[in-house]
Amino acid sequence: MKKEDVLNVYGDDLYRIGISFTQNRSDAEDAVQETLYKYMTKAPAFTDDEHEKRWLIRVMVNECRNITRRRFRFIPLATIDIPSVSNESRHVMEILRTIPYKYREALLLHYSEGYRLNEIAEMLGISEAAVKMRVYRGRKAFISAYGKE
Repeated sequence: MKKEDVLNVYGDDLYRIGISFTQNRSDAEDAVQETLYKYMTKAPAFTDDEHEKRWLIRVMVNECRNITRRRFRFIPLATIDIPSVSNESRHVMEILRTIPYKYREALLLHYSEGYRLNEIAEMLGISEAAVKMRVYRGRKAFISAYGKE
């Protein structure tokens, strides 16, 4: 794929991941911009489109982590900032905000983006067992928070 087409093909996915992880429109846009910059300057030779997409998502997740670590303030996410989100999805997003970041990260990559546990482990640089535990604990926390409402 041409480098010029990456934003058109993966831009929405990257932005959605950024919003989900950073909980802030400006930070999500910054993460997308940094991811695209790294793509233009440091991308390896990709074997296929799926390899390229996984590389972009891994870089995006790492950028979101960096932004979250650097953030000294918390700006709550207004779910109206996310394009085309239903009321039910807004409710789910609000509940996800209450879950610790490392569990939310695993849940979003697994359920929202559809990646298998071994792929998530590769993206996050952790073991598959750790991913399983994060998904399990995240799901447990989500069910607990959902049940309270």
